[in-house]
Amino acid sequence: MKRAPLLLACAAVFLDAAGYGIVVPTVPLRATELNLPPFLLGLIFSAYPLIHLVVTLPLGLLCDRWGRKRVLVLGMVMLSVSSLSFSFASSFPQLFLSRGVQGMAELGGYPLPFRFWSLLSLLLGLAALLVLEEPPRRSRPSFSLLRFLRDPDALLSCSVALLIWMGFGFLEPFAPPYLSSRLGLTQGEIGGMFGLAALFLAVSRPLFGFLSDRFGRRRVIGWGLLACASSFPLVLFVDSVAEVTAVFCLMGLAIGIPLSSALPLITEAVPEAGAASALFLMAYSVGHLAGPLAGGAVLERWNLASLLYPYSLLLLVLALLSLRVRR
Repeated sequence: MKRAPLLLACAAVFLDAAGYGIVVPTVPLRATELNLPPFLLGLIFSAYPLIHLVVTLPLGLLCDRWGRKRVLVLGMVMLSVSSLSFSFASSFPQLFLSRGVQGMAELGGYPLPFRFWSLLSLLLGLAALLVLEEPPRRSRPSFSLLRFLRDPDALLSCSVALLIWMGFGFLEPFAPPYLSSRLGLTQGEIGGMFGLAALFLAVSRPLFGFLSDRFGRRRVIGWGLLACASSFPLVLFVDSVAEVTAVFCLMGLAIGIPLSSALPLITEAVPEAGAASALFLMAYSVGHLAGPLAGGAVLERWNLASLLYPYSLLLLVLALLSLRVRR
């Protein structure tokens, strides 16, 4: 039973990632069926990182005061509720609220697959309640998050997390309807593209993490950002399923390069592991929040090219700063 906490944690992460991957191609097409404009679609996707950003610190404090086991069980219940609520959502307020609950539980869902995910979440919560033992609580030193942002490496790491997840915030809500209208791709095909991107992202991170140990964090981050800046606009030029597949695989690979070095960079710059994680997660949430909101506002008046080209320019600027500035 010593491995039970690790197995349950891995199961929770798996449900989070898999459920999130299912909702990404589903919600934009559902919003299209409801004739929602791009800005409202962006609001739906921004609900997740907004609530995630707001509740991360309070839930962390709640873990210390109430116990990790209870918070985990609560998370599994909310995870189940968010999955089930998406399956019945038929309007903008319902989609927005369901996405917000997803931000607290870190999972979402829609029709049959997500009802199944809801059941799995409840079963996982029950297993955590019956199997896990509450670990001993430890006192933790206080720290100032803003103080650590004065470190150039910490600032670079947070900037990478913010910009990369802003790009995700562009693609998740707006790429599915774009690909559906341009190439007639189905929900399953679009989900497969995002799945391939996630696979190449997972494969590339340990490889380029090893290279960053050898050649330096900033150098790998810089070249990775250049690869991202080159790959994101390629979505605008795809004319076949094969080309979409190649572009999404390339984007997943490119995204993994800077992310493989960004987290080690901040953990080396910030001595407190908790502070490093908090800064990185906050930057992730801010980027993931800004992406759908900015993307929806831009697409209300212009097209996807007007969104991706300036974004690539931001990546290029940060890449040059990463390659140029040394400590």
